[in-house]
Amino acid sequence: MDYLKVFLVLAPQLIAGCLIYLLILKRDEVALVELLSIGGVFGIVTSTIFDQIFVNLQLPRIGWLVPLLVVLVVFRIVQKNQAIVLPKIQTEQAFRKTILPILAISAAALGTEWFWLFPSGVLFVIAASFLIVTPKKYSKIATRAASLSAVIAGIYMIANRPKIWWFMYEHDFPFFQALSRSLSDWGLRDYVLLSGTTTKYHWFTYAWIGLVDRTSGAQVFFVLTRVAPAVFVLLITAVSWSFINRFSKSTFRTYIGTLLVMTASTYPLWGYGSKISFLASPSQFFATSIFFVAAHLLMLMSNNMLRIEVATIPIVVASTMLSKTMHGVVLISALTFALVAQFVTNAKISRKSALSGCLAIAIGLLTYFLLVANSEGENVFQIRFGDFFWQLQGDARLLPEKYVDLFGLLTIVSFSVLLIFLKLILRKTEKLNVMDFLSIGGLIFGALLSVLILSAYGENLYFLQAATSLSILLSFSSLSHINLIPTNLSWRTAIAVLGIIFCSIS
Repeated sequence: MDYLKVFLVLAPQLIAGCLIYLLILKRDEVALVELLSIGGVFGIVTSTIFDQIFVNLQLPRIGWLVPLLVVLVVFRIVQKNQAIVLPKIQTEQAFRKTILPILAISAAALGTEWFWLFPSGVLFVIAASFLIVTPKKYSKIATRAASLSAVIAGIYMIANRPKIWWFMYEHDFPFFQALSRSLSDWGLRDYVLLSGTTTKYHWFTYAWIGLVDRTSGAQVFFVLTRVAPAVFVLLITAVSWSFINRFSKSTFRTYIGTLLVMTASTYPLWGYGSKISFLASPSQFFATSIFFVAAHLLMLMSNNMLRIEVATIPIVVASTMLSKTMHGVVLISALTFALVAQFVTNAKISRKSALSGCLAIAIGLLTYFLLVANSEGENVFQIRFGDFFWQLQGDARLLPEKYVDLFGLLTIVSFSVLLIFLKLILRKTEKLNVMDFLSIGGLIFGALLSVLILSAYGENLYFLQAATSLSILLSFSSLSHINLIPTNLSWRTAIAVLGIIFCSIS
């Protein structure tokens, strides 16, 4: 019953978000997956904004429905007056080559944390692989066998999973639940973190969880620990698929790129390892969905495919900042680098796009200082270079600080050399575009912030996690439409090898 009640709360948000995306998109057509994924994130962001406005002003708790009501009226007026040409929804793509692979990748990504889903997720990915590749003589048989095995494995593993699986390895969930419910009931006027502390935290994530929790009346922890992870892993997968597919030569490249984006992970030097589906941090995967949508919108804006970007881009940037401070800072840094790089290289950029980007940076910074920055946070986040390395490897804290500084510097140089220059292997410098500038800018500043800022429990490494996630998405988008047999690799290969050597030494 809780699933049905939550669905009834999510459906209006999805509808509102899809209509908003149709209104602001300046293209002839839009794929159904792109519409649902981007629209889903839009719906979540707008419903949370209006719900918090109504809650903080002590108005009736119907603010989350306002976006749907407003956009329905606007959509009807636009259709009646034919003021703008709305894109057609492209639904002719084969279901088995879009929806099923996305669901399979989502299951595999969730399985990296919810381990009882992992065997089933892997088997579904194998089945989807047979669907994506060119049909062979025994591909249908192999697909059905893998799908059947996945269903059987899923039933068995789910039936035997730990009874308290949503609490395993994470003791912060009671705090997250209290924060979510207090934000949904009292907003920022009198919420739980005002009880003798000035910490404001990245509260936007938990405002949405509290909204769904309060409106649906679901049991405690249901939305926080089960609905939110599943919804956002699915949304991030679909957004990644849509982004890569816009540049891809083939569905197979889109599929492989999305699979790697969603399942790529570091060795667990810190916590559980750094990956997108890090379910112990709801704010991390919540912010990643908005973060990826922001990158998508910036690409649309650079190609003059977005309406009212002067309002859209700043709202999305501010929402990213409120959802996870580190992701917001990396997004602002990457956007700043992209704008400066385009100016220096004399790349074509419209005055409206430049204005929208600058306004987004200003609004993002203002959002941070008004709604996130606080005195206690300043005590937690300090500029202390020497402690970076032992946050990755705890034993390093026994070394003299000058050695820790050296290892920290070596680590960050290896990240920069390997990640940035590997990206240039298949591209010439003079052909760099907005996507490349965003990727390189995010990597540079994400790496620097991770090194220079000390945080409790190594949380400054979220800067690097956000940067590498963005770079992986943008890199696979770049590689998906170019020839993968490069020429003249001598110096680029040497730089790549140098980066690998640095990583090995560090």
